[in-house]
Formats: sequence, structure tokens, C-alpha cells
Amino acid sequence: MKQLLLTILILILVSGCANSRESTPAPVAEATQETDEVLTAAAFNQIKDHILAQGDRQTYCNMFNDNPHVVLGDMDIYLNPDTGQQNINCDLELSGFNHMVIRTREPGKYYRVQLNLKDTGPDLIIQEGTDPDELSELFQEALSALNDKQKRGLP
Repeated sequence: MKQLLLTILILILVSGCANSRESTPAPVAEATQETDEVLTAAAFNQIKDHILAQGDRQTYCNMFNDNPHVVLGDMDIYLNPDTGQQNINCDLELSGFNHMVIRTREPGKYYRVQLNLKDTGPDLIIQEGTDPDELSELFQEALSALNDKQKRGLP
């Protein structure tokens, strides 16, 4: 009887763990202090706010039209709507824009990161295939370009 109860308890625990993994996908990489201090929500928001205030519109993929966009340094930075294709035309009034895509010109690589809006977990969720160290360098380059623009009084 004890063995049967123990087996049932283990099955319940295992199924509960499996269900929790399916409902909440874990980030592949987290922006931590070890990665670099520049990969922060504050840095993300500084770049995002600049794009929304001073950027232009540019389509970069078939999924959306007229993404908020800016060129900083040798990269293009785009924002995707939080609601996905429910906001296919990237209307600023319909959703937030907490998904960032950075495209380098050479060698033409894409990096994807999103702001974690939950109260738990890392500030930023880095998509699988995006190297956190490379992303950190790109954030640093973008922030430097923003600071240079501000010093020169450029939008």
C-alpha cells in the first residue's frame, strides 16, 4: 500500500513538473551581471524610447508592416508589437513594443531580445541563437551612438 501511494505521489509530481514546463517556456539565455551591465531593462527602454520618439518606420520581415526603426552605428534596430500579428501594421496605439530585433550590416546577422514584463525572472529574455556577449556589445554600441547624437543635438 505504501509503495502504491509513493508511486502515485511521484507520478503526480512528475506530471505537475511537465505541465509547468509546457506553460512557461524558459529563456534560453538570461542577461545577468556576469554577461554585462549594459544588458538591462533601463538600457533596453532607453533604446526603445529613442526609436519611438525619433525613429522612422521600416518593414524588415513578412510578419509586420512599418516597424518602428532606427539606424544606430552599423546596425538597424526594429521594434515588434507585443500582440504579434494582431497589430500587423505596428500601430503604436494598439500595443506596446517590447520586442527588439537588431540587424547588423556586416555580417548581416539578427539578434532578438524582449523586455520581461513579469515580476519574476530576468529583465531581458534573449531568444535562442542570440549570443548574450554579442548582444551586449551591440547594446553598448547603440547606447554610445545615442549619447553621440544627444551631444551633437541630433534627433
